[in-house]
Amino acid sequence: MKTTLLLAILLLSACQRQKKVVEVNDPNEIDTYIENLMKVHDVPGLALAVLKKDSVIHKKFYGKASLEFDIPVDENHLFRVYSTTKLLVATAIFQLQEQGKLRLDDTLVIHLKNLPETWERVSIANLLTHSSGIPNFIQFESHLNNEAVWAKLAELPMEFEPGTLWRYNQTNYWLLAKIIEKQSGMTLTEFVAQNQFEGDKDGFVFSSNSLEVIPNRISKYVFDDDLEKYEKSIDQEQSRGLAGNGLNITLDKFVSWNQRLDQNQILSNENKQKMWISQQFENGKRFAYGWDDYSFDDVKSFGFTGGGVSAFRKFVDHDITVIVLTNGYRYTPIHNTIVNEVVGIVDENLKNKSRSLQDAVFEAFIAKPFDKALKTLDSVQKLYPDERFEGTLNRIGYTLLNKKATKKAIDIFSLNTKKYPESSNTFDSLGEAFLVSGNLEAALEQYQKALLLNPESTNAQKMIRGISRELKGSQ
Repeated sequence: MKTTLLLAILLLSACQRQKKVVEVNDPNEIDTYIENLMKVHDVPGLALAVLKKDSVIHKKFYGKASLEFDIPVDENHLFRVYSTTKLLVATAIFQLQEQGKLRLDDTLVIHLKNLPETWERVSIANLLTHSSGIPNFIQFESHLNNEAVWAKLAELPMEFEPGTLWRYNQTNYWLLAKIIEKQSGMTLTEFVAQNQFEGDKDGFVFSSNSLEVIPNRISKYVFDDDLEKYEKSIDQEQSRGLAGNGLNITLDKFVSWNQRLDQNQILSNENKQKMWISQQFENGKRFAYGWDDYSFDDVKSFGFTGGGVSAFRKFVDHDITVIVLTNGYRYTPIHNTIVNEVVGIVDENLKNKSRSLQDAVFEAFIAKPFDKALKTLDSVQKLYPDERFEGTLNRIGYTLLNKKATKKAIDIFSLNTKKYPESSNTFDSLGEAFLVSGNLEAALEQYQKALLLNPESTNAQKMIRGISRELKGSQ
């Protein structure tokens, strides 16, 4: 792996102060970054497009569509984008509003029959913004048919008062699909094809079944840590999942969708801007109508990600769009990392520099030996003394713990306690790692330190009681 080159690129990018806007006359800067990041994270295949206004300034296919048959990714391959599907569904709702067939403040009872009484006062806007309070069907077994799941949902109480909190929920988009089909008289696929792709169904299909045979569709790969290799995903859902995670699409088709959206051919500019108005919820989350709000500093940014493998992001005040489609990752999703770094290459003003620094440290500990990665962290901290890396070190530790690299995880969590000894959470995480390793005495010691720093920590209290009983019982 060219890890040294990758880290150099990341750090140089993070620390660069000169502002720049380029039209990517030399795409090598983006290509070098992508190819090296794919090596570090062992990403099988990837497709990337960057648009400035409605023109493609960079488009490239990388890696393999099929590991079994050594087939490279190309323009004909469909990627399943999982929850990024929701962007098209939210757009469909706004199209129906533009056609006068519904209003965002309509309650569900206006459009759907046989609803649980507690759902009737939920609005379409609540569904779009994940603020409905309706229970999430994802808690039920995927093999259950729609009727069985609907019956189970109807028996559950509301989770919170509609409109107050943000809580990601697949049931919201199942209901939106029902409304789209009721008000349009079409299936979801037909409505999207006719109203967002001018009737052209080539290059996209809705399917939430990974085992369904679809020509040119790329399988998502899931890394098996025990076997040390990728296996094809076998996740399957019923039709209730289509609006939430069922879109399979080529890069070119997604590019054309974005171009038509930018040219106000899908929605009027007025309604498009309304779709990107963020709501502030009581639990601190900001979220627009079906679009997540990724804005930072003075940079407005909206889009969505899906399945850890896709990202669609619009920097709306700068007319730049980045589309990332992948088919797997070994350690952790990299789509948002790619969006941030690539848009920073195109326009230095749009880079989230704090995120770049955090990502650089993360990549260092994934790609390099501990002592060399520590030098990277120390050098970044010297350059940016106000930047706090507690969260990133914790994320690295849990990534390694989940990958069953327990000793390495303990080293990372221990480092975090030394860097941030005032944080109860660092000791709590180290305690968990020792517990996974089977070292109960060490785990108990760390949880006691966590409780000393935060006497109100219910998790530390619970773990201390449990471990103490375990140790007493073994004597």
